[in-house]
Formats: sequence, C-alpha cells, structure tokens
Amino acid sequence: MHSAIAPGNSLDITTEHFLRSITGFLDPINNRNVGLFSWIRKFVTRASTDAIYGASENPFQDPAVEARFWAIDRQFALLGLNILPSVLAPAGHQGRKAVFKGFHQYYAHNGHMSASPLVQARHEVHQRYGISTTDIEHFDLSVCIGLLVNTVPAVFWTLCYTYSQPTLLADARTAISSYVRVCEGSAGVCKYCVDIAEIVAGCPLLASIIQETLRVQSTNASGRVVLKDTKLEDTYVLKKDAMLLIPSAELHNNTSVWGSSCKEFDPQRFMQHSVNGANKAASAYRAFGGGSSLCPGRFLSKNEIMIILVIVVLQYDLYPQGEKWTLPTGCPHITTSILTPVNDIQVKIEKKERVRACNLGICMERVELHISYF
Repeated sequence: MHSAIAPGNSLDITTEHFLRSITGFLDPINNRNVGLFSWIRKFVTRASTDAIYGASENPFQDPAVEARFWAIDRQFALLGLNILPSVLAPAGHQGRKAVFKGFHQYYAHNGHMSASPLVQARHEVHQRYGISTTDIEHFDLSVCIGLLVNTVPAVFWTLCYTYSQPTLLADARTAISSYVRVCEGSAGVCKYCVDIAEIVAGCPLLASIIQETLRVQSTNASGRVVLKDTKLEDTYVLKKDAMLLIPSAELHNNTSVWGSSCKEFDPQRFMQHSVNGANKAASAYRAFGGGSSLCPGRFLSKNEIMIILVIVVLQYDLYPQGEKWTLPTGCPHITTSILTPVNDIQVKIEKKERVRACNLGICMERVELHISYF
C-alpha cells in the first residue's frame, strides 16, 4: 500500500486529482473576509478527500460528515479513554457514527472503484485477509486522520510565514514566475500555464519555506524500544525494554545542529548556500519521523502544501485585520505532529487583478491561469 503514495505514477494521479479539486474550490474566491485556519481546513478537507476517495462518492462532500470528522478530532483524547464516550465526548461520539455511516454508504455504492490507488490497494488487502465490511468502513477514519490533521496546520503556518514577510512573498512570486509559461489563449485573453511538478522538483526556495515551516512547528515524538541496557555520556542509563521518546522540537531547536538562529524562521535555511540547514544529518530533521516509522504520506503531504502555496501566492493577496500580521501561538494536540494555532487569524482575500510573469516581461489585464501537475 505504501507504493500507492510513494513517488511514481500512483502519486502523480492522486496529486492531479487534488489539484483539480483545489483549483475548483479556490478559483471563485475573491474579496472575502475569512478566518484563515477555518478557510484552509475547509478546502484542504474537501480537496484531500476528493483526491483519495474520488470526487463522485466522497463522503466528505456532505458538509455534515466534514463537520463531524473535526468534532472527532477535537475530542479524540476523551474518545480514546473508551469510557462512556456518549457522556464524556458527545460530539466526538456522534461524529464517529456520522463518519462511519458516510463510509458505509460509500462502500455500498462501490465508491472505492473510482478512488485513488491507495484506497483500491487497501480494499484489495482487506478483502484478501477477510476483513469485514464494517471494519473496512471504520478503518478509513484513521486514513482521514493521517490525511488531514497535519496538512491543515502545515498549510496555515506556511501561508502565515510567507504573507507576513513582504520580502519573502515577493521572492516567492519571483521564484514561481520563472515556471510560468504563456500558452495560447482565447481572443483578448492571455493564458498562463504553470506545471506544479516542475516547481516541486526544481524550486528550492518554496521547498525550503515548507521544510522550515515544518521544522519550526513540529511537535511529534518518535518512539523506540531500548533493546539492551545502554549508558549515554556515562550519565544516563536506558534500561532494556524501556520506551524511549524522541521529541522533534528538542532536535529542531538544537543550536549545535541548526545554529544560533534555530528558534527563528529562516526561509532559506534548507537551500544549498545555507550553513544553518542544508546538508544536515537526516536524524536531525524529524518533521515526518524517521527510520521504520517515517511517514509514508510525506510525499503527498508536501505536494499538497506546495500546490496550495503556489496557487495562493500566484493569485491572491491576503490582508490581516489590523495593521500587521500577528502570528498566533501554537499548541500541541494529541492527533497532530504540527502545532495547531490557539486562535484563528481574520484575513481579507483579494484575487489579484493582474498576473505578472516577470521573466517574460508580460503583464495582461485579462488572464487565464491553467495549472497542471504533468
């Protein structure tokens, strides 16, 4: 199943479906005041689940299922106690029922037949080992958690860092412009084409922005079992069979690895010329875990964040309420590996009236923007 979301044809197919859904959601947006985190959560939830489960039968097309899922996430810790969930976590308890019902209808309508390679591969394995239909429907809740709960805050922080620094926003737009091509358009309309795959593969600044966002906001902890009694630095004794937790935040704030600026957001940290980020040991960067527990969905997640960053930066200006951007405090949550903002940021979204391709020296009043992944 991991091969379905590893680099290759299956990942490309899933990414293309995500791109198709996200552009359909974002294109009509203009001159709207929104809570940034809430807005991101809505379109990421829809586009990600469309890409995985197929747009035609996706249970999350129902706004009630979407809302119920996030109720589960909010009360996940209480649900985990498995003690009177209808009393201790009523919203989460009802949310599970609604999500399970949604997936029951999904499989009853053979929605998996038009789903992503991941869902089809999972279904084939489940059938091969005699997993009941009810269990298959319930197992998909874990897929949704893995798919959504980290990508949403990761997109939020990425856009916050990019838009709160005017110089960085300008640099990002300049970097993206080198991948913009003028294509044939209809009369009076200039059509610009952007190949996201080219940017994913070859735009070091955007890749560095995303990596640095994940480094700064990461809050996961990798777990390991101690195989034998081990003494560290002649001081700390780790006993055999003990559980060892490795918090990413401690590693990501280690000055001996990342330098004195480790607590700061440096958008160029992971570019080749940087002395404080590039070519560091893989063990020093744990945003997606490491070793055998390295997140198999990291490629899709990074593609999704990159796609959103490119589309929003190219087409929209975001203005915070008030005179300047004030980034909220992040807090950990039991389901996430990325800090979640304590409070939302109210912003005004304005679609750019003109799209400028700086490297081509072209500026058109009327434009079409065609974005593809192949």
